[in-house]
Amino acid sequence: MTQYRVGDEKLFLSIKDLCSKDIIAYHISKRNDNELVLETFKAAFEAQKDVTGKMPV
Repeated sequence: MTQYRVGDEKLFLSIKDLCSKDIIAYHISKRNDNELVLETFKAAFEAQKDVTGKMPV
């Protein structure tokens, strides 16, 4: 979770990084809450459907 200040607002950026240092998924929100984390995980699972660690062909 990373917090950025943009003008008078705070924005929270959640990045899912699976040991490879690659950005798998991210989600930006005005609130640091469970929804931010869950939305990031949903995006990560959509992007990386094979969780066995095998590279897509």
